[in-house]
Amino acid sequence: MNPIKADDRQRQQLEHYIFVENCLIAEIHRISQQIPQDFIDPNGSKFAKLLVDFSYFEDQKKLESLIESDDVGFYYF
Repeated sequence: MNPIKADDRQRQQLEHYIFVENCLIAEIHRISQQIPQDFIDPNGSKFAKLLVDFSYFEDQKKLESLIESDDVGFYYF
C-alpha cells in the first residue's frame, strides 16, 4: 500500500468529519433561533402552568391533577 494514498484517504475522511460537524453546528444554531418565546420566558406565557421541567418526574400527580381540573388546558392540545 502506498503511504501517500493512505494519507490522502485519512485527510479526506478527516475533511468529511469536519464538514459534517460544521453542518451539525449550523443546524443547531438555526434551530436555536426558532425557540418559541414561551420557552425562553415561561413566566409571561399563557402556558406557564403547563410548561414544566424535569421536576415533573418528581411529582407527576400534581401536574396531572392541574390539567384535569382546568378545562382550558385541553383546548391548546
